[in-house]
Amino acid sequence: MGGKYSWKKLKYLPPMRRLFDRWVPEALTMMGAIKFLQFLRLLGVKATVNGWRKVTSIFLRGESSKFVLGCFRLKPDAGALFAAPNKEIAASRLAAKLAAYLRVSDDIDYWVEPGRLAFVRRRRRFRDLLYVEVDQFGMIVKLKPYWDGLSRELESASPILEETLEFIKYQCNKMHNKPEQVRAVVLLEAMKTWARRQSRFYYFGRRRRMYLVHRILNATVLFCEFMPSGDEKNLLRERFQMPDFSRYRIPGLGMLGVMARFTGDLKEVDLWCQFNHVATDGLPMQEFLTRLKSDWGSVDKVVFPATQENILSNMQLRYAGEGNFRALFFADFEPLLAVRRYLNEHYQQAMGGKAAVAGLIMWGVSRHDIFARQKFLLPVDAGMLDNDRILNLMMIRPRQFAHENSKSPLEDYCRFQKEMNLRLEQARTGRGAVSEFLELCALMHPFFYHLARKIWPRALDEVLGTAGLSLLRDAEIFIAPKTEFQSCGFIAVGNLKIPTDDNRTAAAVSIAGSRKQIRSCLEAMRSLPRDLVGMLDLQDKLPITDSEMPLTAEKLK
Repeated sequence: MGGKYSWKKLKYLPPMRRLFDRWVPEALTMMGAIKFLQFLRLLGVKATVNGWRKVTSIFLRGESSKFVLGCFRLKPDAGALFAAPNKEIAASRLAAKLAAYLRVSDDIDYWVEPGRLAFVRRRRRFRDLLYVEVDQFGMIVKLKPYWDGLSRELESASPILEETLEFIKYQCNKMHNKPEQVRAVVLLEAMKTWARRQSRFYYFGRRRRMYLVHRILNATVLFCEFMPSGDEKNLLRERFQMPDFSRYRIPGLGMLGVMARFTGDLKEVDLWCQFNHVATDGLPMQEFLTRLKSDWGSVDKVVFPATQENILSNMQLRYAGEGNFRALFFADFEPLLAVRRYLNEHYQQAMGGKAAVAGLIMWGVSRHDIFARQKFLLPVDAGMLDNDRILNLMMIRPRQFAHENSKSPLEDYCRFQKEMNLRLEQARTGRGAVSEFLELCALMHPFFYHLARKIWPRALDEVLGTAGLSLLRDAEIFIAPKTEFQSCGFIAVGNLKIPTDDNRTAAAVSIAGSRKQIRSCLEAMRSLPRDLVGMLDLQDKLPITDSEMPLTAEKLK
């Protein structure tokens, strides 16, 4: 991807008209801007960053744009002879263990530099950890740094360090309810002003204070919470209660905040890890957590609560900031997987490859009236570039391939899946109109992104989609981020085969968006497992019993 064009390669450029399934008047002027950017590339103008990273730095700056991954049933102190006798010692042991692990890991290696128009990710020099205690309202009570042992030693009793920690605590509490786009910028400016005022005309004093400020604000953040002691059933319910991240808000500018939840006996700990999307993406961070779980060890396998007939009855809802919410529930995907297995056995040639779980979800959700006209966005892993994981995007409108009076819904789906497989391959290899569009976007100054959002709203919605879907097959829990483009919400799905306590399997499903968007997504997801066999007209070929299909029409009545 990227690089300099040559005139000979001009004829091999993907047709940018493929970005649009439906034309709107704004698209004409937008196409003119795209052609101008292509002309600049032909002249040799190069982008300094990846197109996707540029987009995230501008449109994924909010608190609700962060995504969350869960890692459950870990051993908090496997090297200790005895379990921690109390909560304070358990928290301090975990903080020391996590700090030591981060020092030898290259995954959590960025911080976010805030700006008025965009945030920029920067590499960290040090891998520090900051342990934070908060009260019931989310106000910071205590800050305790665990310094990177490979860096210069910092005396914990230094008066400058103590006053720095106190001022950071004061400023973070003061700005606790501000939107992240505003809070991060104002916080950094306030710290610079404080350092100048405290140092007066002493240059090295100002440098010393700002050095401490950056070390503290750029650190990984750890919060601790403790579940009450109780029976297994109550523990299972408490373990998967989504944390209130408006309370456990990352005070600094680092890419990772961890909310550690201990069991009542302090022998197990669950990690809810919140990542800044400007700095990283879901797949590399899930790989990081998989390695962490392997290195730390787990007490036992993860078991989800039993799925219920009505997904609304076991749904959790949390405020995510900027007027957005996150919903989390558990759903049985075995009927969908059964359909996928059947299609892969009998229709792989017609589909141009295998049926994708994401494709089946999109196809099922798009049968709902609210999503009938929507275009879906799907993030796709595009491999490594310059030792960095690259993410690309695939956009498609499922109902474009369906006809109201179609005599063969299965043929419609096969045509849709064939086109989706083609676009997935283009996204993985960095070819196609979408990849070209993202690389052209990397040439623009952030100001023009915000301008384009104002003057081409419908055209950008047509290009980038209005509904989002993301899957991480190894994630125990994957809580979706909220983007500024997906006006119909964003759905995230984790591992589909996690066992439940009623000897079935389930996946954690999360939805990010406004209350209205979440309600619409829930309605569409509720009909998905019930109707998928009927949607594809497979009743005679793939009979599914009530035990395999928990959401039947009779049960919902």
